[in-house]
Amino acid sequence: MQIRNRIVHPEDKQERIYEQHDLVTEVWCLMRHYLSLLILNSIGYKGTYRDLRVLTGSVWDGIGPVPWS
Repeated sequence: MQIRNRIVHPEDKQERIYEQHDLVTEVWCLMRHYLSLLILNSIGYKGTYRDLRVLTGSVWDGIGPVPWS
C-alpha cells in the first residue's frame, strides 16, 4: 500500500521512487499478474493462462497452467 500511495500521491515531483529505472512498470506488471490470478482462482479456473509478467518474446511465451492446478 505504501508504494501505491507514494506513486499516486508523491510528496515531491522528483521523489526518489521515480528515479528507480522501470520500478513503476514492474509494480504495475506484478499487480496486474496477481489480480488476474485472484480473479481466475475465484471463479475456479483450472486451465492455462498467460503470465502477464512476461513482457518480451512472442505471444505464446509465458503460457502455462495456473499455479493451483
